[in-house]
Amino acid sequence: MKHKLQLVYFKMRALAEAPRLLLHYTETDYDHVMSWDYYDKEWSEVKSKVPFRQLPMLVVDQKYEICQSIAILTFIEKISGINISDPILNAKANAVMQSAQELFMPLNPTINFAVGDSLKKKKEDMMPFLNTRFEDLERTLNDNDGMFCINDNPHGCDFAL
Repeated sequence: MKHKLQLVYFKMRALAEAPRLLLHYTETDYDHVMSWDYYDKEWSEVKSKVPFRQLPMLVVDQKYEICQSIAILTFIEKISGINISDPILNAKANAVMQSAQELFMPLNPTINFAVGDSLKKKKEDMMPFLNTRFEDLERTLNDNDGMFCINDNPHGCDFAL
């Protein structure tokens, strides 16, 4: 069954980027809609009414709102037929997605909003955390026989990473 999909977000990459990449990879049609166009209001006016008070949000068939990047990635995998049926491999993929998600908070405010000395300081402060996390994720890649985190085919976890 083909769905009408709208990915609602802001004018930045951040948390909507992995879903966008997966949608492109799976050749799934969707519309990218800016939050102010979807709601016809400023974000500050609608934030309290949005599930979990954050975006991205995938609107399915102009009826269902799926929020949170990982849930969106999982939905895209399912409708495109690339979901991981093996429960062990699926759990490993979910662990990679969750670990990648944990990188958002130190990276997004630094990369998208900090400038000058603040940017330099924030980058220096987060490097120890990032280095250990990147080592963990690299080990995950190396422990797999395939080209990607789970096998030779990319999944949502690879795009999140």
